[in-house]
Amino acid sequence: MLTKEKLDKYIDYFSNEQMEFFKWNNPEETKTGVVQLGFVQYEEGVQNFINDLYEADMLDPQYFEHLEMYKTKIDAPADLIPTADFDLLKSILTFYVRGEKYSDGVWASAIDEGVFLAILKRLQEFVN
Repeated sequence: MLTKEKLDKYIDYFSNEQMEFFKWNNPEETKTGVVQLGFVQYEEGVQNFINDLYEADMLDPQYFEHLEMYKTKIDAPADLIPTADFDLLKSILTFYVRGEKYSDGVWASAIDEGVFLAILKRLQEFVN
C-alpha cells in the first residue's frame, strides 16, 4: 500500500495543471533513411509514481480476470473508480500501468483524463 505521505504527494503532483507530465516525440527520418517512430517521453515524477506502485505492491497480477466481469457494464475501467473497493482499485490501476507496455501513451491518456488522480483520491479514502 502506498503510504499516506506518498498518496498526498502524488495527488498534489497530478493536480498540478501547470506540469508537463509527458512530451510526444514526433516520427522522424534519420540521415540514413531509417524512420524512427514517434514515442512518448514521461517526466521523472511519472516514472517515480509507476516505480512506487511496483514497490508498494499496488499492482494486481490477476487484474484482467478481475476486470472481466465488468466489461459488459462499463465503457472503460475508470468508470468503476467512484465505487471501487481497494482490490478493484488495484486491478484498475494495473490495467492502466500495464497498458503502456502494449500501447504508447496509455499513461498520458490516464493523466489527461484524470484517471491516476481519481484512483489516488479514492485510495486516500482507504488510508484515512
